[in-house]
Amino acid sequence: MHNRLQFHVDANWLSGPKLSRERGRALLALLSELERSSSLREAARAAGVSYRFAWGILGEGADLFAAPLVEMQRGRGARLSPLGHKVLQADQKIRAALEEPLERLRTEI
Repeated sequence: MHNRLQFHVDANWLSGPKLSRERGRALLALLSELERSSSLREAARAAGVSYRFAWGILGEGADLFAAPLVEMQRGRGARLSPLGHKVLQADQKIRAALEEPLERLRTEI
């Protein structure tokens, strides 16, 4: 029986001195969920991370960009800051531009 290898090639671009690629991926997932929700707790759950972890990566993201990616308001929840929206837009553009070439590369391998 022949086993077919299964692997994924993606555009995991967000990282920095204190933000690993895995944490960058989690941050992008959290920001994406926050775009749909006004609750950090709900967004964290939907992104598959704990509330505490979400706070941590939001802090790391703010350090990386020297500005907050999310605006937190007591009693009003959380929402993306203008910078948070720009980061998500950049991610969407990067993924759209690299989707086809990365799939070709995966197929060639």
